[in-house]
Amino acid sequence: MRTSKVLLLAMLLTAAGALQAKAQTITSAYAFVDKKKDIGPFVGYLFTDRGTVGLGPYSGPLAGVQFALRLSDPINLGAYVSYFPSERDVIDPSTERGGQVIGQTSMNMLQIAGQLRLHLTGSRTWHNLLPYFYFGLGVAFDVSSPPSCFDVPSQPNCQLLPRERFDFGTSFMGQVGLAMIWLPFERIGLRMTVDDTIWQLTTPDGYYDEGSTINPIPPKKDWTNNIQVTLGAYYWF
Repeated sequence: MRTSKVLLLAMLLTAAGALQAKAQTITSAYAFVDKKKDIGPFVGYLFTDRGTVGLGPYSGPLAGVQFALRLSDPINLGAYVSYFPSERDVIDPSTERGGQVIGQTSMNMLQIAGQLRLHLTGSRTWHNLLPYFYFGLGVAFDVSSPPSCFDVPSQPNCQLLPRERFDFGTSFMGQVGLAMIWLPFERIGLRMTVDDTIWQLTTPDGYYDEGSTINPIPPKKDWTNNIQVTLGAYYWF
């Protein structure tokens, strides 16, 4: 009888210990991301800085694709490509119509950059969220193909002297931004980014001629800060 009571007491103590251990179990808010690459499209809006006298493009929507590869827990290397269709003002800097907008023309920009990403939680998500900073370096260039002045002499740009015509050409581009990834599933997630995309507007030589009445006089290399907001869907593999 005494032995039975001892066994019963031992069983009760064991059960109580198991319940206590279960009650003390804490589910971690962190989850490891074992996939090392991600790719996906995005859409967004670019709030442009048009420069000192408004030579740059209007604000508008853009779209593109991003790819990233994990190099270590916090460091990822990415590639970024976007297309930004827009327009810009054609400005006459001459004495007769100094600084007057005489029309608009297309300015469709392609942006290509490499990005260095610093994940704040390493290779883990916190409540399915993964925030990171990123820095990008690349080029932006105008891919518009307006008709020549021989074919369409009435287009606004053709009303200016050649040295007064603005041409964006190709510019160095830098990016500094903050992003948030939401990864509710193992392979599929969403990403939101906000960044400052920097490029330069090269002022035409004609803006510095004696007859120019542009005010204020823009710098030859007019660096602009353009705020970009994007939202994309991504596949991890």
